[in-house]
Amino acid sequence: MLTVDTLHVRYGSIVALRGISLTIADGEAVSVVGPNGAGKSTLLHAITGVVPVADGTITHDGDSLVGRPIERIVGRGISLVPEHRGIFTSLTVEENLLMGARALRDRSERAMEIDRVLELFPAIRERLRRPAGRLSGGEQQQLAIARSLLTRPRILLLDEPSLGLAPQMIELVYEILARLRGEGITLLLVEQNAHRALEATDRCYVLRTGRIELSGTSAELRGAPQFEEAYFGFDAASSPDDTSLDGAP
Repeated sequence: MLTVDTLHVRYGSIVALRGISLTIADGEAVSVVGPNGAGKSTLLHAITGVVPVADGTITHDGDSLVGRPIERIVGRGISLVPEHRGIFTSLTVEENLLMGARALRDRSERAMEIDRVLELFPAIRERLRRPAGRLSGGEQQQLAIARSLLTRPRILLLDEPSLGLAPQMIELVYEILARLRGEGITLLLVEQNAHRALEATDRCYVLRTGRIELSGTSAELRGAPQFEEAYFGFDAASSPDDTSLDGAP
């Protein structure tokens, strides 16, 4: 469904992504994990047209996404749930949902689609008239996912969905993602919580300093010493006395 090939992204003189390549099949759940500053969010922003591509290709069903307007990419069924949720805090929950459903011109169809999505999110159904800024962090994350679902995505990109949430809310968010997979939505999940990402996805790419350090099935990588080495940048078998987290002696 989605192919990224030898992707380079720069912010001025700073190279954020250095020849990234990955693939996502229809119906698959894929995670990209790595420490802060690895380039994970930049990858999602490049796919969705938020940042320009310096070199390389991004294709969806064989068609190039590079240089396409954001609305055209969304129209192809690619939707991003951004880091920090990106909701409109001064608008009500209902108004945020209507923003997500604005491509649906028929009012009755729009109402039916919002009702269908709210089946997944009973907590925010009860708060439709409340300003979104007054929701808890977990409720705001649910609202962000619900709003993205109203674009009727074929592939949902999620940037750090567990960031800043209490453990109970993290469990709920991942239960929702599992249900979305059951409905046939393809997932590309960016997470700093690597072990949680492995539990929720079929395959995983480890991104560090703008490069793919390791990739494989989640089952292969779970508990593998080379996974810790790729994520942290040091030999996991070495003792803490002679190795620091960034690989420096």
